[in-house]
Order: sequence, then C-alpha cells, then structure tokens
Amino acid sequence: MKPINSFSEYLDWLNANEDFFSSKTSIKKTLPSHPGRYLNEDFLQKKGMSQSELARRLGCSHAKVNEVVNGKRAITVEFALLLEKEFGEPAELWVSLQMHYHLWRVRERG
Repeated sequence: MKPINSFSEYLDWLNANEDFFSSKTSIKKTLPSHPGRYLNEDFLQKKGMSQSELARRLGCSHAKVNEVVNGKRAITVEFALLLEKEFGEPAELWVSLQMHYHLWRVRERG
C-alpha cells in the first residue's frame, strides 16, 4: 500500500473506498457496528483464524483481541497498524471505523 502523505490523498483514499464506508459506517440514526465485529466476521471467521491465533501473530494478549472483537475495547492506532501488517487492510480503515463508531456514541450522549 502506498503511504498517505497529505490530507488530499486521505480524501482520495476515502472516496476510493466509499462503498466500504457507506455500507459499514454511514452516519445514520442507528448505532454503527463496532469495528471489532468486522474484524471477527470479515477476517477471523472468513480465514478460519481463532482469536488466540491472531493474538499470537500480533504479539498481544488474547484478552485484548477478545475485547476488541466483542466491542469492549477500541481499536487504537497501534493496534490498527498491527492489523494492517497482518491482513493488508490500511490502518486508516480501522481507525476510521473506530472514529465513526465513537463519534456516533458521543453524539448520542448529547
């Protein structure tokens, strides 16, 4: 993946991935899914990988992976970089999913 070096490149990347974001994180009246759900459904289950195996491959605890998958822990920038290295999806995707989820939660609290 080519590094994103400017805000305009980031916007271009978001536009290029518009279908993914509009189906997963569009601003709507219902709570968007926590990115851990996508990690579980779109990566772990499809690859037949357990949470324990992912934790081992990322060099983190099983508890951390489990908490992310179950929506009890946010995907940090550092964790997003590990996921990028493991699965090839840009860290920006994971961070953006987390940001959209968090923004929705905060807005709902008023």
